[in-house]
Amino acid sequence: IANYGYYDLTVKLPDAPFIHKVIPVLSPETNLPVSLYAEPGFSISGQICDFENTPVSGVTITRQLYHTPLITKSDIEGEITKSDNNGAIKLDNCLVGETYWLVKVGYIPLSYVVKEEDKNSPFKTTFQKSYKIKGSILNSEKKSMGRIQIVGHLDNRRQYMLVLYSDENGNFTIDPISPGNWYIFFFLCLSQGQKAPGQWVK
Repeated sequence: IANYGYYDLTVKLPDAPFIHKVIPVLSPETNLPVSLYAEPGFSISGQICDFENTPVSGVTITRQLYHTPLITKSDIEGEITKSDNNGAIKLDNCLVGETYWLVKVGYIPLSYVVKEEDKNSPFKTTFQKSYKIKGSILNSEKKSMGRIQIVGHLDNRRQYMLVLYSDENGNFTIDPISPGNWYIFFFLCLSQGQKAPGQWVK
């Protein structure tokens, strides 16, 4: 190892959950015995429904490396399973605290964290449909305006949850977007670092 610091060691054994340990490498003389203990995993089962309590089939389930603070493509295992026609799923070799991602076109991606009670009773999670908003931005002369920055937040949250740009003709698409009261703000981009006054739209 060329650089000193703390290294995340992750091991995947056949038919067992991930094993994770942080290894400190602080000097050239570092020589640490590394002990890894495989914690036995367990199986969980559950059902995925929408807000109308209708089962959602064909939901792709992937596993996130539960210790990873920022999600990247390499942190997600490939497809593990999909929900059946009744929205039912079964996951093997689970650990408490692991995160699974539920993804399907037309729905907001959903994460599920394995809980202790999942060992003994089926869980139920609600999948929210996503929506798409398309529009065009015109000036007072009804002419298209390009290079518009669009930001927004949901309800009264101050943190921006939505940032995108219109194309050269002022067209934009917000996809996906969840139901709710969104506050959208449009900025005319004059040059790098400058924005003209915009307007809030609810």
